Amino acid sequence: MIKEGIGRKIKELREIMGLTQEQVAQKVGVSKEYISMLENGLRVPSLEVLYNLAQLFHQDVSYFLSEKESTFSVLFRSKEINKYGKEELLKFKKFCDDYIFLEEITKKEIPLAPKYSFKNLSNFKSILNSAEQMAEEERNRLGIGKEPIKDIFSLMENQGCHVVVQPLDNRSKIDGVFVFEGDRAFVLINGSQNYERQVFTAAHEYCHYLKDRDYKFWIDTSKQLSERIDNDKNPLETFANIFAGNFLMPKSKIEELIEKDLGERLGPEDIIYLKRYFGVSYQAILYRLKDLNYLSKTELNEYLQISPGVLESFFYKDSEKERDREQSLIPERFLNLALEAYLSKKISLGRLAELLEVDIISLKNVLLEAKILRDNKTHKGEKAPVEEDSN
Repeated sequence: MIKEGIGRKIKELREIMGLTQEQVAQKVGVSKEYISMLENGLRVPSLEVLYNLAQLFHQDVSYFLSEKESTFSVLFRSKEINKYGKEELLKFKKFCDDYIFLEEITKKEIPLAPKYSFKNLSNFKSILNSAEQMAEEERNRLGIGKEPIKDIFSLMENQGCHVVVQPLDNRSKIDGVFVFEGDRAFVLINGSQNYERQVFTAAHEYCHYLKDRDYKFWIDTSKQLSERIDNDKNPLETFANIFAGNFLMPKSKIEELIEKDLGERLGPEDIIYLKRYFGVSYQAILYRLKDLNYLSKTELNEYLQISPGVLESFFYKDSEKERDREQSLIPERFLNLALEAYLSKKISLGRLAELLEVDIISLKNVLLEAKILRDNKTHKGEKAPVEEDSN
């Protein structure tokens, strides 16, 4: 029944945020007993209370009224997610809901990429060969051959996989998350990591999107996600790691660069050149070269002791801030859809500010300067925002 469904969702969200029934009651403006009755399915909340609960838990009212259990509901109950991870996933879910909202009102949804399927992955050799094959086939399908991927985040967005890079609490122990909700795919990348690590995480999650979407969700920590090829992990995680390395650093291009420009004996300067060429981390290119037998185990350990950032900041004039920048929280496509929805009068200025997570006064001033500010009204199908008076 709908009462039980609403109550279960209220309890789940309350526990995720670490709130007591009394704290929720105070914030919503009701009694502790009322919240208890809601959670136990003994009452149906009024629309006013439901709206206040939605505001408190950063959800849409429709989330509580839907009887179908979402992938996120199952994800929140996963034993792999601690309380810090659940708090981060709540923010991620809000982004996903907003993205779905924008695609529906603008009628602009990108079709899913084709799904890959491999059988007989019973041993490491078969996993290795299949992951390499899939990386090559996907590059060919995308028409990028063996050239470096300049922006994997935009690439994933254009293939129907929505990506958000969100700085995460280190205590959450999350590197990346993949969620397949209904007919849409979403990926969360830990923006607290340096940019090059984010790139590898994105390629790893892209593999789950292309191959493992039937599992509905994946949670990846640093234990599952590694630039080195290990044979002691979950076979599907090993597959995704191998795919990521091959997808980002194709063997044929590495061979071409070494044969043409670098020579057989690779020095630190060559490693840094290759790292920068492919836009990956120093560790990623080292392990890739080791796997391709361009480095011995001794050389690998020797080069792992080097601090490439010092050399890059001097020779390539990189600043520490530039190399370790945190990626924007909001993808460009999301921003474009939000602006289109506003300009086509499908959402109000207040809703636009909410979606972009910016101050409404600052946003209004920017739109005025750009000469695209329009009348601000609440539109059918969107919740009425609380807007400040600029006067």
